[in-house]
Amino acid sequence: MWESGKREPSFDVIRKLSNFFQCSTNWLTGNSDFKTKEEWLQCLDDTIDLEQLQKDVAEADRLNKRVERDIAKRLETALAA
Repeated sequence: MWESGKREPSFDVIRKLSNFFQCSTNWLTGNSDFKTKEEWLQCLDDTIDLEQLQKDVAEADRLNKRVERDIAKRLETALAA
């Protein structure tokens, strides 16, 4: 009866339909614009600049090391006083 809109399909039916149509249950139920996991991953690849992300992580690491050195120097100065 879910085909006529009088009831909701069970999760088991949704899962079987998604397997049959080779799509995600989220896409099938209208909760995602991506039909498959591969489409979602491709969108991530297209939107994330991995090279820039690597540069940002390296810069953050350099800054953290500099902050650690600065804190160590300040502690030495404070303890020597």
